Amino acid sequence: MLLSGYTYVVLRIENSANVKFSNIRAIIQGQPIVGGYDNPARCMAHFARTYMGLEVEPTGLAETASRCDELIAGEKRRTLSLAMEKRASKSDWLATLSEYAGCYYYVANGELVMIARKPRAVSHVITADDIIADSVELSRVAMTSVANKINVTYTKINDELKRWTSNKVNVELLCD
Repeated sequence: MLLSGYTYVVLRIENSANVKFSNIRAIIQGQPIVGGYDNPARCMAHFARTYMGLEVEPTGLAETASRCDELIAGEKRRTLSLAMEKRASKSDWLATLSEYAGCYYYVANGELVMIARKPRAVSHVITADDIIADSVELSRVAMTSVANKINVTYTKINDELKRWTSNKVNVELLCD
């Protein structure tokens, strides 16, 4: 039975185990994940609070969670249904959850700060004033001077002969 809004536990019994199902008893408790159990940003925040003892910066969480819940063709942009069945460090799990949440993050002064990965407005335009004098040399190159063919030679092991062989590949570039 899946309790909506709660995490759940999966009990896996190996085929070789001689276990009768009448012998299995469990007390399963869960904690509600506020704002949606399938929202990866909220799951990440819950993980950081519960298992790492971190505070979560609310603005970044709200922006990232909102981005996850955005509808695209009637479906949420990002959802999470994850079983953490492999042993990993808490920081590795936090990094995994950030991938699902679609965010960058950092921890500062005991607080998790989440930054949604999304297109942003241009915050700075590089102009001639930003370039250090004589640090960049730009020039136009005539198309006849541009390479249109590259010869590549690579070496690999030949599985049949059990020795190293060289292969030559010609790559032609199309330049307009």
